[in-house]
Amino acid sequence: MNIYELAAVRTNNFKDLEMVDKIQRVWTEAQRKLREEGNLYGVYHEFESDYKGDYTLSIASGSAEGRSLVIDDKANYRVFPVDRTQEMAVYQTWQAIWALEEQGALKRAYRLDYEKYDVDGSIDIFIEIYSES
Repeated sequence: MNIYELAAVRTNNFKDLEMVDKIQRVWTEAQRKLREEGNLYGVYHEFESDYKGDYTLSIASGSAEGRSLVIDDKANYRVFPVDRTQEMAVYQTWQAIWALEEQGALKRAYRLDYEKYDVDGSIDIFIEIYSES
């Protein structure tokens, strides 16, 4: 699947003191560029290492004019639905993902992960994992 970058930022969840502000700014910039309704994607890629290292966050849509990002339809993704009734629901879901990784219950590939913000209001986080072959 091809999606197109509206805006991007490089950051780190633990070492970048401006991380929250950077992420808020990149979402604001992307929404200004958005031309039509549709799914939005928060794409995590260009990983330095694991979830504690630097990464690039790109906000993308299916109908934009920008750098193409390819989500490999053949990649093995584990999907984490976000419970939007929770306060800070997306962050809480990421906390659960990181905990699973720390426990050894999730073997992330660290090539490309993404959040899908569906027009129906649902949010899913897709984490690429190593195939069990």
